[in-house]
Amino acid sequence: MVMDRYSGRILGGYRSTERTAELTLRALRKAIRLRAPNAGTIVHSERGIESLAKDYCRALKCSSMLHSVNRPNRMNDNAPMESWNKTPKWEMYHRATFSNEREWHKAICSYVNFYNKARLHSALGYRTPIECERGYATGQ
Repeated sequence: MVMDRYSGRILGGYRSTERTAELTLRALRKAIRLRAPNAGTIVHSERGIESLAKDYCRALKCSSMLHSVNRPNRMNDNAPMESWNKTPKWEMYHRATFSNEREWHKAICSYVNFYNKARLHSALGYRTPIECERGYATGQ
């Protein structure tokens, strides 16, 4: 998953039964298409092999973005993403059953939409990520 750290908005992501560099690169590309980030945008990731893969780093460089990674032994560097990872588990996964992967995928897409547009975040002054971004754009 790719998150805008300012607003907490989920920008892109893919889920699979396996963690691969290609999956991570697809999530990054989706976020780039959605945001069209400026040169110098900082992309923070964990130190996993997927986020340090040559193709992923090359995509960041080609997009003129800067790569930031967790400092060694500093798990709190990635706290916003860890918080995101637990949130759908508590609010959705444990309350539903899925007959197949397609149902699960539809549910996670629906949850991301809810998370970005309707779920209030205390860290954002009880606004949604979308409201937070609109406030930034209008100076409010």
